Amino acid sequence: MIEDERVNIPGYIDHSFLGPERGLGDFERFCEECLEYKFASACVPPFWVKRTVERLGDKVPTSGVIAFPWGLEGTDAKVAAVRQSLADGARELDVVGTWTAIKCGLYDEALEDARAVVEAAHAENPDAYIKLIPEIGELTHEGKLAACDIVARSGAECLKTQADGEEITLDDMRLVREALPDEVDIKGAITHVRNVADAQIMIDLGSKRIGTGFPLEIAREWLGLQPALSSGLGS
Repeated sequence: MIEDERVNIPGYIDHSFLGPERGLGDFERFCEECLEYKFASACVPPFWVKRTVERLGDKVPTSGVIAFPWGLEGTDAKVAAVRQSLADGARELDVVGTWTAIKCGLYDEALEDARAVVEAAHAENPDAYIKLIPEIGELTHEGKLAACDIVARSGAECLKTQADGEEITLDDMRLVREALPDEVDIKGAITHVRNVADAQIMIDLGSKRIGTGFPLEIAREWLGLQPALSSGLGS
């Protein structure tokens, strides 16, 4: 029997559950989706981390989402949330960095915040996978390069391009991959990645993880359960 040699697209996608209006029924469906499609991780705020770990166990890693969406919490508050999420069983973290400081040219302050978060995470769990978010789409060219340097120097395993700000472009993806050292991964978060072809573009540009507004549609297309949506990245 010939093994399926296709890229496992769902295995690159982080599924998220972030809206404060979501209830227990929504949460249960979210967990079922994570298990059914075997997404890379389940991204949830600290309120949901313990429940998600209990529901998914080791089958799908839980990622605690910290300081969403703007990263304006003080460093001590971020560190406390990081420690709590990891103590509750999260194996990964998506942490919004202090990108306002980067916009202001306060690079040392942004780096101090990032290092404190990463050091606290690794002290709690040396194997924690930290995705630091500097909101690349909100920054100037100089700011984007500074953000890459800050993430690399912080010790984070991964740069996530955005949380809730301005969408990045494919040129941004190329710039980030070129600016980062090889050992730092990228989570390319572009809401309008809509189909398998779009996801493959992101992978080809260096994404180890993908954030998208269409995780279920992409997974179902990959499994042959529905036709592809029209491309969100263009032809």
